[in-house]
Amino acid sequence: MRTALDGLLLTALVLLAGLNAVLPFGVDGLLPEASAGLAVASYLLGRSPVPARVACPTVAAVLLLHPVLALMLDRGPTPALAGGALAVLCAVTPWLAGRYLRRRAEAAGLGWRRAELLECEQEVAAERERVRERARIAARMHDSLGHELTLIAVRAGALEVDRDLEAEDYRRGVAELGAGAISSVERLQEIIGLLREESDEPPTDPSREDFRSLVERVRESGMGVDSRGEELWDTLSPRAREVLYSVAREALTNAAKHAPGAPVTLELRSAGGESVLTVANGASRKAEGSALASGGHGLSGLRERLRTAGGSLLAEAEADGGFTVRARLPLAGEAPLPGPASAPSPASGPASESGRQRTASRSSARSALLAAVTVPLCLLLFLALLWGGYYVHASARSVLPPDGFAALKVGESRADAAAVLPAETMLDPPTEAGAPVPGAWACSHYRSRMAWPGARVDAYRLCFDDGVLVSKDVLVLGADREESR
Repeated sequence: MRTALDGLLLTALVLLAGLNAVLPFGVDGLLPEASAGLAVASYLLGRSPVPARVACPTVAAVLLLHPVLALMLDRGPTPALAGGALAVLCAVTPWLAGRYLRRRAEAAGLGWRRAELLECEQEVAAERERVRERARIAARMHDSLGHELTLIAVRAGALEVDRDLEAEDYRRGVAELGAGAISSVERLQEIIGLLREESDEPPTDPSREDFRSLVERVRESGMGVDSRGEELWDTLSPRAREVLYSVAREALTNAAKHAPGAPVTLELRSAGGESVLTVANGASRKAEGSALASGGHGLSGLRERLRTAGGSLLAEAEADGGFTVRARLPLAGEAPLPGPASAPSPASGPASESGRQRTASRSSARSALLAAVTVPLCLLLFLALLWGGYYVHASARSVLPPDGFAALKVGESRADAAAVLPAETMLDPPTEAGAPVPGAWACSHYRSRMAWPGARVDAYRLCFDDGVLVSKDVLVLGADREESR
């Protein structure tokens, strides 16, 4: 539909331009209406989204159509140049004005379209942040709450299988289970708190946990843990403590799940500019299938965290049925903790896409305004200079010297006078000056010499009737008056 309307508009513009170019030489009374219609069609073409590769050649053809038709109709150079000026005023100028207004409207509407786009982007970003937050909470629950619940299960299993415990031992074991349950509830409350408010430091930040207290809690649950290198913990950076604490907690949780009752060795050491944490457990002493269920996502998540921090994680089964987890993290040049991205300052990077679009839109509107003002003025100036050159040339060819005028005699034939007369007549003859002449006479006007327009100069009027010179008059043209003698 849009293409069909644009085609009709272009067709109407060309037809009105042709009618407007022909009417001055035919039905003069319709010229204002045709010119107004051409101006309206040109303006609508400028406001429409017709591509410039189509609109520009069409307007150029309309501009050339007026002088070309005038020359084809043999009306002379002056009507041809006048038709060109009319095309500039009624076709080029309205089209450029409409084009400028369209681009200005597009620049104004760009802000609203950009606002809609930003709203959509914000919705997508909010949804992405919700997904990321759910993944972060799931990781917290897996690492922290899962560890506490695993220790509870280990304690409960120890109470179940040990037949030699006294009543006091059972009461102490139940108390430990209750303490572990309370600790798990506290962890759960901390995780739920993440859903209620945002803070710079989450309450379950592992970097603030004590490595030694983690080992002690595991030992209290009944696991046999042999730890080495605990004194190095306080020398690590918060980033390293956070990552290595998560590794130790996950490895101990997996050992409790999959190898209950097996001895565990935990070693922290520095080697080659790296912090190395090794957690190894022996083969399980329980019957196969008694281990707790596992989601299988803990080690993969830790492996990604270590990769982001510039380290590595190795998790492999041993030939004797045991399992070893070894994490390596560089001591220097550790990656920073992830946080909210700060907005780039104007001087720190390239301009935003919105800024570039706004600048381009404003530049396009300014260019359209400049073209709407300068192009018509330049075309009119060009036509004026062209007509001035033609005026000088035609005036030079219409000079009848005073001696030639004096040699002409009333009563001689036009053929005899043609030997003296110039090739051209005056472009601007003083038709209202001099004595009235009968309507049957054919009068021609010539200059006595070249002069600037408006300067005082004599003009000669020669009138013929049936090919015979019947009158010769001298008309004096001046800056403020015309007279004859």
